[in-house]
Amino acid sequence: MKQFIVLLAFVLGSSFAGGARADEAAVAGKSLIANGGFEETRDGKVAGWGLNAPGVTVEEEGGNHFLRLKVATSGEPVMVFRRVEIPKDVGAVELKYRVRYEGIKKGKENYFDGRIMMNFKDASGGAAKPGPSAPSYRGTSKGWVDRSQQVRVPAGAVALEMNFALGPFRVTGQAYFALTPSMMMARVV
Repeated sequence: MKQFIVLLAFVLGSSFAGGARADEAAVAGKSLIANGGFEETRDGKVAGWGLNAPGVTVEEEGGNHFLRLKVATSGEPVMVFRRVEIPKDVGAVELKYRVRYEGIKKGKENYFDGRIMMNFKDASGGAAKPGPSAPSYRGTSKGWVDRSQQVRVPAGAVALEMNFALGPFRVTGQAYFALTPSMMMARVV
């Protein structure tokens, strides 16, 4: 039986310590990531997101909100973290998002660039392997690009931790991430 679950949202924030909660309503098709479109605000800040790190802003273009990461000082990484709880019996996830990037030049190592780092975690906080590959970005895109990635959830995984990042060292440029209404789909396999 294939059952799809929408986990609407986008995930980032190195200073954010919370995460999305998977409950029965979420499994029934509602968002597992609160305020994934960055639309809801409280006290002038995007609700549910710890977006107070240097180089991290939420922008608006054509009525759509998106996350912007910009290296202000070369050598300083820019990251946003979010943890997404994985409901029981979910065997795979499909990440769907839009990305736009400008002038990203890699640093000394191949992985010093723009990327989405992802790791599955087990109930004790340890790594649940294998983890997803990290989509990476260099150079300049021609506008917004739709991306997706399908990943099997390893046995014992209870969460997916994601870092949207520029860095860690000697990287220049900026990246923009927009969540589509189906940023993450989960399916029972």
